[in-house]
Amino acid sequence: MPDIDLVLLRERAQAGDTESQYELGLRYAEGEGVPQSESTAYRWLLRAAEARHAEAMAEVGRCLHDGTGVDVELGRALSWYERALDAGARSVHADLGRLLIDEQVPARDPERARSVLEDGWELQGDSECAGLLADDRFVEVELAPRLQVIDERPGSVDPVLCGVQVGSAHRDIGLANRQEHRAREVESAALLRARLEGPRV
Repeated sequence: MPDIDLVLLRERAQAGDTESQYELGLRYAEGEGVPQSESTAYRWLLRAAEARHAEAMAEVGRCLHDGTGVDVELGRALSWYERALDAGARSVHADLGRLLIDEQVPARDPERARSVLEDGWELQGDSECAGLLADDRFVEVELAPRLQVIDERPGSVDPVLCGVQVGSAHRDIGLANRQEHRAREVESAALLRARLEGPRV
């Protein structure tokens, strides 16, 4: 017996409803009620992104960044991340920041990356951004006190955990491909905490 919800979702997606296209893309990415297919997921997400669905733009960027359902194209990934940020996507700051410090990207811009990551942490509460800010490329004398202030805010997340605690709204297609990055972020956050606290007596 067909899944009525899935049938209706597909009909709405085919009729051009961007939220349905986005949801259908995520279902194919995760194999939720449909055969898992990264390439089909990418096609549906791209349709939604081209119609200016902000979170779909972010997912298309991740697909191009990680090579999920499509060949890796870092330049296009960067473009989609920027468009997603401009459109108000809540889950894209860490992805954009990570790509902006990637040495393989011709448009590499660490200063822009730091600004994006700080906004992601301070405005969206994205703890993954704080984990990335612990990267040695950002640890400067003037930055450490600012991270200390962030860390001491009421309800703040310990930077040691920042690399693994991600906002629940973040739906990540390429999660398996990025576990190694997250592990390095946790290690970097721990090193930053050690620098900020100094040697224990």
